[in-house]
Amino acid sequence: MGGVIRKRARVRKLTHSPVVVYYQIREDKHVVEIVHIRHASRKAPRF
Repeated sequence: MGGVIRKRARVRKLTHSPVVVYYQIREDKHVVEIVHIRHASRKAPRF
């Protein structure tokens, strides 16, 4: 659903203005893990 982050192939980014959600899909556990949530006006986090 979200776009893949270049430096982290497993982390995806979903934007829902004004919030950006970084997440991972854990297919082995059938889980979506939220890695980070931040306001869109801030700089991107380092993973």
